[in-house]
Amino acid sequence: MNALAEAVTAMEDAPPGGLVPALAAALEKSLGCASLSLLLPDYHLASLHPVEDPSVVIPLDGSWEGRIFAAQRHDVRSAGNGEDGVQVGLPVTVRGDRVGVLALHLPSGPRAESLEELQLIATAVGRAIRVAERVTDQFAKARRSRPLTVAAELQWALLPGVSFSAPGVAIAAQLEPAYSVAGDAYDWALTGNTLTLLACDGAGRGVPASLASTIALTALRNARRANLPLRDQAALADQAMYAHFGGEQFVSALLMEVDLASGRLQIIDAGSPQLWLLRSGELTEVGLDPQLPLGMFEETRYDEQYVMLEPGDRVVVVSDGVLAGRAGGEGLAIEPTIRGTRLLAADEAVRHVMRELSQHHKGEALEDDAVVLCLDWSGPTQG
Repeated sequence: MNALAEAVTAMEDAPPGGLVPALAAALEKSLGCASLSLLLPDYHLASLHPVEDPSVVIPLDGSWEGRIFAAQRHDVRSAGNGEDGVQVGLPVTVRGDRVGVLALHLPSGPRAESLEELQLIATAVGRAIRVAERVTDQFAKARRSRPLTVAAELQWALLPGVSFSAPGVAIAAQLEPAYSVAGDAYDWALTGNTLTLLACDGAGRGVPASLASTIALTALRNARRANLPLRDQAALADQAMYAHFGGEQFVSALLMEVDLASGRLQIIDAGSPQLWLLRSGELTEVGLDPQLPLGMFEETRYDEQYVMLEPGDRVVVVSDGVLAGRAGGEGLAIEPTIRGTRLLAADEAVRHVMRELSQHHKGEALEDDAVVLCLDWSGPTQG
């Protein structure tokens, strides 16, 4: 049995919280691996934390492990500290969703074919974690550099991940303040050639705002899975919101649907965040026809707008919280910030915007929730 097969078997046989020691034992047997560390990013995407000891903090910016996570490329370096062998760092990624980094201490530098097998092992680790997370809190605990509020706990449990990729498309998103976010949320789903996306902002603060976003997002998923067109998805979510809150609570939302075979982008602006298009280095704000937020009135009708994407286009959505200034101050200059992402992958583009936002506010907590969503379309595909 090769190293990959032994690793997969060991993780499948291990209890959900015992994946890391089971993997370490399997790789020690098959590869002579002296030690192993699985590092997961915190919710703020600012640091990495070993599952075996989450109190250890490794900054994403400036560290060897952070570079592997950001660049999504493996790396090999001397073991250091007078030890023999090498350290191999591998990105742990599943369908573009950056799960973490796997660091191994091996007796010698691996050959190219061995590195390919090690990367397959890292991917298998990511898939195993995604399954195990359904029945264990170990990995969720490892991602916390501080406690989440109840509203943030609800919101993060609702989301599809922080990034995703498929042939022809890459998506990434992030919420801030990560540990106390309430009203902002996002969603995506790919079925065949149809990619549906959402960025939304529940009015208010705390659990009520999070609950409003949860009802809206769940209603949109329900309508989408019933194969309703985009305008009817918005109408159903609007009705669900009004039935529950009677117009006293509402959600501003931007709904999008992309035909990946043609690049046709449908948009519904329901009191939405801003939408920007970065094309061949030129940035333009997409003018949208504003419509009522979801849940404000009973039986609101919604209409779509259309934009034809071109291969290489980047679409960026930012909520009010990204643009808002503090008392007596200006908000983030969003145009140069988005232009500054043009050479970055979608996931790093989102992290760049959030990093600029944090620096703009001098590291102080945001006064309003913020969501950034980035979509890159590289050209026609067939699902």
